[in-house]
Amino acid sequence: MAIIYKISFANSNKVYYGSSLRDLNKRRIEHKSRCYNQMCDAYEKKLYKYIRENKKWEDVQFDVLEEFQEITKRELHLKEKDYIRNGTNVLNQRDLICIR
Repeated sequence: MAIIYKISFANSNKVYYGSSLRDLNKRRIEHKSRCYNQMCDAYEKKLYKYIRENKKWEDVQFDVLEEFQEITKRELHLKEKDYIRNGTNVLNQRDLICIR
């Protein structure tokens, strides 16, 4: 199963969109580790800096927006990219995943 998910925060209009081939709970644990582990290469990403500087982990909410039984990784990333492009106050205006 694959998912598109949204991270939102208590008392904030900021959001982050992600996709995963793992279940949401495993992805949530990975995000928390990346947020607080200074040795992680993703530690300085905009999402994690925002959480550390403005929120507590308890303020972070994860919601599944779409689930897919059969989808390619490329198709999943394209759907995630649409959410990022069409969203407002999006924290992951990252490199918008280069899809060829």
